[in-house]
Amino acid sequence: MTFSKLIQINKYDLYMIGGEQALPSILPRYYEVATSCMKIDLRSGQVEVCASMNDGRYAFGLCNIGSLIYVIGGTSKMSNIKTCESYNVFSDKWQRLPEACNLDQYSCGTTTGVVKQKFIFCFGGWNEYNTGTDPTIERILRLNTLIVKKGWAKIVIKNPTNQVGIQQGVVPLGFANDDET
Repeated sequence: MTFSKLIQINKYDLYMIGGEQALPSILPRYYEVATSCMKIDLRSGQVEVCASMNDGRYAFGLCNIGSLIYVIGGTSKMSNIKTCESYNVFSDKWQRLPEACNLDQYSCGTTTGVVKQKFIFCFGGWNEYNTGTDPTIERILRLNTLIVKKGWAKIVIKNPTNQVGIQQGVVPLGFANDDET
């Protein structure tokens, strides 16, 4: 197990991204797991090695909008990774998002979801010591991918839950009025 993440972007293409090199595996690894990106063709079973991420990571948020795959935060052997990157599946290139898109110290183990093929929502996470008083379950960030230079907008929860140690998930629901977002 490497803590690599998987994302299926269409009917036939599955991507395996990042992970932790030091974790045990039954298969030998002749590549740098933390920065890795591999495309698996579900029709043929062929694996294609793609361009490497700029910053190696595991325990990151992962989502897809159109031809872009986004990795959000994460951690490495040394410290949490605050940067975010996008991968263009057509050009096979990774690009760091602007500095305004960097996460705070609670960047490891975030949960991400996509709404309306435009917004990335990010919440949860912990710092590199899994300590702190920041109630990250109450911190929800929203990134408009059409204007990433503005960075993350913080959504404040009015009635905090004060729950600790749970894994969150995102399920996109329809909006009564599309202009509400």
